[in-house]
Amino acid sequence: MMILSCTKKIRDKLKKSKELEDEKVDLSISNWYVDLIRLNRKEYYLFTNSVMLYSFLTYIGTEKEKKNLESIFRSKLIEAIKADFGISESSFESKLFTDNDFRYVKTNSRSILGVMNDYKYQIEVLIWHKEITEEDYESLRHYLNECPMSTINYSSGKKEMAKFLSISE
Repeated sequence: MMILSCTKKIRDKLKKSKELEDEKVDLSISNWYVDLIRLNRKEYYLFTNSVMLYSFLTYIGTEKEKKNLESIFRSKLIEAIKADFGISESSFESKLFTDNDFRYVKTNSRSILGVMNDYKYQIEVLIWHKEITEEDYESLRHYLNECPMSTINYSSGKKEMAKFLSISE
């Protein structure tokens, strides 16, 4: 079961289309934190794994996209892993997706939220100083997942995901 721990901003956006639980769950590989970031007046969702801190960004602006959040999340995560590691979907899909069930719960860790706030700040700086355009937003994932984070002993999200998928870098 995939668990999406949503910030209040995300919960407010999803309350019409998803069943939200008030429960808070422990951190696990299947727990992804979701936060909202506005870039060029568009709403993007930042997904961060609560254990590995592997992250990706995707545009979710319409009600239709909010209703299809599970499939968008799944396809964007598969796309990100394929791009970062150059491996086939069959080699990692069973490790990440045990079933197709999703739960929407409250966030539980200030540490993960702090990491996500740092990521959001880094995204804004990268867009401003490197002049990254909307077409290049996929490259932001690369920058985020290369950052060493103290929460995971100065490893990076990409290295932690590689360990989890048993990929040598």
